[in-house]
Amino acid sequence: MPREPGIPNSPLGWVRYMHQYFQDMTPYVQTYATADKTHATRVASAVVTSPAVTSTPAGWASLSQADSIITQLNNVRTDALDTAQTLNSLIDDLQLMGLVR
Repeated sequence: MPREPGIPNSPLGWVRYMHQYFQDMTPYVQTYATADKTHATRVASAVVTSPAVTSTPAGWASLSQADSIITQLNNVRTDALDTAQTLNSLIDDLQLMGLVR
């Protein structure tokens, strides 16, 4: 099967090809410095829903439901930060190995 144009045929050609590929990559810019290698269990969970009424604050069916929604939004933020920290650590490791810039 013929190779696509620009794809090398020899091992040395592959080394040169990959070297150029890595040189052309855009480096990752990390402005978030926190990194950890523990990808924690998710803390957010489903919010119990019930019909909203106009007689309660902000249209929630109860104050308990409103508090639950706020708690779960904070849990989603915690989950997002954990994912960002794990990804940041992964990028750091890949940079140390020279696989990304």
